[in-house]
Amino acid sequence: MLTDRDCRNATPGPRPVKLLDGHGLHLYITPTGFKSWRLKYRFGGKKKQSRSASGYSPSQLRSGSWP
Repeated sequence: MLTDRDCRNATPGPRPVKLLDGHGLHLYITPTGFKSWRLKYRFGGKKKQSRSASGYSPSQLRSGSWP
């Protein structure tokens, strides 16, 4: 499980980086340093991926403390 500190301290590399949080949720970091949340899931037997640049931490998403 990622913490807020893990997300803030994550640094970009020469290739995109994925920090896994569990259940398909991961923080995606581009080589330029842009961070976004992505969720992999299945719908109708097909693999899907949802992308979000919300900027909320995993703890905020789990607790529902975002606006």
